[in-house]
Amino acid sequence: MNDSGEVRIELGGGLTPRGEGFINLDKRALPGVDQVCDFECEDLPFADDSVSEVYSAHCFEHFEYGRVLREIARVCQVGALVTIRVPCWLSENAMTPGHIHTLGPEEAERLGGRENAHYWHGSGKRLELTETRHIAGRHFAEAQGLFPQLSAEQVLRFVPNACAEIEYAFRVVEHV
Repeated sequence: MNDSGEVRIELGGGLTPRGEGFINLDKRALPGVDQVCDFECEDLPFADDSVSEVYSAHCFEHFEYGRVLREIARVCQVGALVTIRVPCWLSENAMTPGHIHTLGPEEAERLGGRENAHYWHGSGKRLELTETRHIAGRHFAEAQGLFPQLSAEQVLRFVPNACAEIEYAFRVVEHV
């Protein structure tokens, strides 16, 4: 809990937690981990509707995330911000050892869309994608020079290794 009384959690912060009033949950008891929880197979240790924000960076590519997303929806208040940052699916780091899948923009849109209502069956809430942000990698400038006819956004979206990571912002909404 931070100074304002809000509960903000980070999933998988490991040795390099975000800080900023976030409770760092990880499945390993490492320095910087506030609470050990194997959230891939355990319920998040928070009451329903008690969390105002969730952040995760470079964690979701390591496990099957369906159950975790439903747990996030359970513990979050309607309107809560959920930020998930993963390696870009087109980058050389997308499928390094330990990564079991990617989370590309189309999959993120499907997860947060109404047409995927069956995914959120039994939950009174779901995640709704509000923003996708492509973050330039070390090869962005070179790629942009090779494709001057493309906008910076197009280079980030379509040229392998130009984009290093993608950050998805979701809001928790009621699921009817």
